[in-house]
Parts: sequence; C-alpha cells; structure tokens
Amino acid sequence: NISVTHLEAFVGLAKLLPFVDFKMGSVSLQTPNAVNQVNNDYTNEKIELIYNPEVLKGKRDLEVEVWNGDKNSNSTLIGTANVDILPTYKQQMQVELFLQPPKVTPDAKPADPNDTWQKQDQGIGKVVFYLLLLPEDLRQKSWREGALSSARSQREQISARNGQPVPQLQVSDYVKGSVNIKILTVHNLPEFCIMDKKQIYVQLMLGTDQRKSHIVTAEADTQVNEDFSMKFNPLQISERELYIEVWIKKDLTVGEDDEDDEDDEFIGGVAIEFIYFLNNPQQLDLQIVGDSTEDMIEFSGAVSLEVAYLPD
Repeated sequence: NISVTHLEAFVGLAKLLPFVDFKMGSVSLQTPNAVNQVNNDYTNEKIELIYNPEVLKGKRDLEVEVWNGDKNSNSTLIGTANVDILPTYKQQMQVELFLQPPKVTPDAKPADPNDTWQKQDQGIGKVVFYLLLLPEDLRQKSWREGALSSARSQREQISARNGQPVPQLQVSDYVKGSVNIKILTVHNLPEFCIMDKKQIYVQLMLGTDQRKSHIVTAEADTQVNEDFSMKFNPLQISERELYIEVWIKKDLTVGEDDEDDEDDEFIGGVAIEFIYFLNNPQQLDLQIVGDSTEDMIEFSGAVSLEVAYLPD
C-alpha cells in the first residue's frame, strides 16, 4: 500500500486531489488521485518499475513526487523525495519520506527511526510505502527481448503483406482494463517431451504478474483449456507485452514442494503486443520461440489461444 499524509498545509486549496509519481530514469508511473483528504491511503495500489543499472548509468535512487490536480491537465507539484533502492534487494522494507519543497531532494534512505533525515520535516507532508527490489533472470530476460523482437518482426511482415503501414501507437492508446487469455493447446513440442511424457505447464507474465496453468502431460497435441484474466493499468505497469511461456516441471522427490519452480526447464514461448486486441478478441496460433542458449533440438512448436484486451 501507498499513503500520503499530513497535507494540512494544503487544506485551503479549492480541490485537494493528490497523486504520487514514482520515477526510475525516464520511466514514470502514478497512483490514482485521492479526493479531498489530508491523509490518503492508496489501498492495494502497486507500482512496478524496471531497474536496469546500465541504462540508468549507476543511478540507484527512486524519485518520488507528490502532485495535486488532474494528471491530464493542470497539476501542481507539492513536494519531492528520493530513496536508495539497493538496501531493499530481496528484502521488502517500509519507507517513510518527509516531502521536501520542489527542486529540493533530500539524501533519503529506507526508514530507520535512528536516522536524522526523518527529522527533516518541512511541514508539507509525508509519503509512506513498501519497497522491494527483485532480481531478474538474465538469461530469461535475454529470451524475452528476443521473443519481443520476433513478435514485432512478424507484425511488420503481416502489415507489409496486407499493404498497410504498422500503426504508430501512443501512450494514450493504452487504457485501464484486463487482458483475458484462454490457453487452448500446445502442439509440436520437442520429441523428448512427448516420448518421456514430461509434465508441462504454461506461464503467463504481464509486468510482475505471473500466472501458471495446471500441469499436463506432454502429447502431440497437448490440451490445456484454461482461462486467465490479468489486470492492466498503464499508469502503474510499464511493460506493454504479454509473455506466454512453456515450462517442463521438474521431477519431484518425496516431500518436495510442488510450488518450487527454481529448477523447472524452460522450453520456449512467445510475446504478444496485446494493444492490437483492444476490443478485438481473436483466436491465434503462435509459433514458440525457443531458448537459443539451451542445447535443445530445434522444434516448431506452437501455442493456440484466445486473447482479448478489454477496458474497464
């Protein structure tokens, strides 16, 4: 949860509509507006930002700004703060930051009652939230970049065959809603999966939201038939692609947790730019892109699915 409190200094404004803007480099995501409250809780709000130290050139601060007003027109900056994200690596911490006047950013750190920075109360409010930095599997990240490149290439080829230019998308094209998917079948898996009757599952990933299908036995035409609905808010999730991945479930030993997927084997998957299915449900048969770093026999697998991107 995210909260902004102690905004008494702004009670006299005609409208008090605070929202919080979180920034990592050039990427910025916001909470919804709260309405006429001195103390505001953005219950169940979650912001997901990508941290890439190479892109950010070593910068490791999360910038936090609290604004008042309509995000789509006039808004006024109330105050700012920042926090070093590295102490929260694999360890969720509660962060409490006193807002500083605009253009003045404190040398803030994760909340500690003994830190003197917490006494830098400028009388303009405080922002409180939980912060967690999670690692990303670099090999899986490389595959996802390749899958996305393949998806874009296929879209460009289809547009060229149809004699139509690729639509140029704007940020405003994305709306708050849900991406609904039904995984129908997975077919033409590697031969060893079918011969050894491997247990497989399909994993969907949108931002940090991951969903898994039930586990099924690999066949020439593997029936999955499972529905998923994933919430999407363009103000809170920076990713614009849905990844669909096929995994082999590792053989479990006695007493081992079935939820442990650390040693599961990645077969391949596909990326979908779901914006093209906004109010346009379709059934697709998509070729699976394998992991080029794995010593696996080439195959021409595919996943059949239904997809729709529907606004709230």
